[in-house]
Parts: sequence; structure tokens; C-alpha cells
Amino acid sequence: MNTLFGFWVLYAYAYVIDDLFVQPRKRRKLNYRRGSISFGLLVGLPIVTIALLLRGFVIDFYHVPTRSMEPLVSSDSTVFVDKTAYGLRNPIVGTRWTNGPPLVLGDVIAFSYPREPVTTYLKRVWGVPGDTIAVTAAGLILNDELLLPNGTSEISVRLEGTDFTVLNEERSIKEFDAVTVPEGHVFVMGDNLAYSQDSRHWGLVADYHILGRAIL
Repeated sequence: MNTLFGFWVLYAYAYVIDDLFVQPRKRRKLNYRRGSISFGLLVGLPIVTIALLLRGFVIDFYHVPTRSMEPLVSSDSTVFVDKTAYGLRNPIVGTRWTNGPPLVLGDVIAFSYPREPVTTYLKRVWGVPGDTIAVTAAGLILNDELLLPNGTSEISVRLEGTDFTVLNEERSIKEFDAVTVPEGHVFVMGDNLAYSQDSRHWGLVADYHILGRAIL
């Protein structure tokens, strides 16, 4: 998205220079015709602008370089993200312009990594405001229900009507004390626990960091 915006700025700058300074000089000559470069700038600017608006407000795609969401998403995959899934947002700071459906447990979301916002992560929502999550020696407990028992390498889970598989290698669920998710935040984890850096390691995801819901 940032690369596309930078390209659009350069493209618009080239178009303005051509339209305000180059073309007026050419129009003074007989048999005036736009050159191929000028014509390309004229036709291409609205196309690049539409692409920028679509990626900024409607739909975008992201590269997944790791195994953190296996088996659902393999490494080096490209995932499309619906940016309108939870309402329209300001693409620069992430604040909501309109409210949409709330996030629910089991959603796979793209978000800006809180410690390095220029990096995009893809994880599954395991806790929404009001949920309590803890990991004990027995495994992961969500609202007093043991969902991910330790000692099982592959677990089928159902969250809010979403069925998926979690890969749980031995001792991959890091223990932590109970956490109640506050308003404006979510708790996220990857489906491949041993290869995922997520809320177990660096904390919760604020609402303004959420980019949208993954379309797999």
C-alpha cells in the first residue's frame, strides 16, 4: 500500500509537470499532438488512482512469508483482505469512519504489527472484549473452557461457528496468567503455534491496527 501511494505521488507529479509546463509550450506549435508519454500519463493517472483507492479502502493483498497460519495458509502465500469487513477506516491512522459487524472469535484478520506498524501480520482472533484467556500446564483455557490441551499435536477447534485445525507441537503453548481482553482490543494467535509470534508473546492488538478480514 505504501509503495503504491508513493508511485501515485510520483505519477501525479509527472502529470502536473507535463500538463502545466510541457503541453502549453507544445500547443503554440502548428499540428499540435500529445506525445505518447503525455498520453500515457493522461490515461494512466485515473487507473492508478482507482487502484490506490481500492487498496486503501476496499480490498488489499498481503504476502505471508512464514508457517504461522499452517495448515490454513502455507508459507509464501498471498492472501486477500476485505478492508470493509468491520466498517470503513482511515487508511493512514486506522480510526473507524463507519461501524460494521464486530469481530468474532475465529475470524482471520490482517493487522499492523503493534511493535512495528509497517509490518502486516495475519492471525486468528481468539479473544474479543470481555473474554478471559489463560495458558496453564493443561493447555489454553478460554472462558473456563479447555480448548487446546497440551500433548496433542493436531487439534480440531470450533469458535463461534468457525471450524479449523491448530498445530500444537510439544510445549509450544507458552504459559501465561489469565488475561481479560479490554474494549478496543483482540487477542490473536496463529494456527501453527510453534511458528507463530502473536499475543502470547507481545500482547493484544488494538482496534486501530486492524486492517480487515482475510479472504482465503
